[in-house]
Amino acid sequence: MLQAGGQTLEDLRELQREGALMRLVGREEIPDPDTVGDWLRRMVDPQTDPAGLHGLGPVRDLFNQRLLRHDGITEYTLDADAMQIEAEKREATGTYQGVKGYMPLLGFLFETPVCL
Repeated sequence: MLQAGGQTLEDLRELQREGALMRLVGREEIPDPDTVGDWLRRMVDPQTDPAGLHGLGPVRDLFNQRLLRHDGITEYTLDADAMQIEAEKREATGTYQGVKGYMPLLGFLFETPVCL
């Protein structure tokens, strides 16, 4: 969603309306934004889930490793870019555009659809 311009969990409602995309990924429905938000909050709370989202890192790394090993490309261009994510959380600060939120730095490989 972030690569396609999504900025909030409410954008999940837009995905649900994209019939062709839903067929492509083999889904008839996806969780609503409240459900996903609840799940994400539980994943970053060490009291409710000590492993949390940290377990996704090794999965991402293995997926990227396999993809890059077989794509035939020997040199890559790293495209580092900050992405504005609006948020109303107490910890959120102002972005350079004056919006309350976060500006995480993402690293993309220009030659592939990989976000590191």
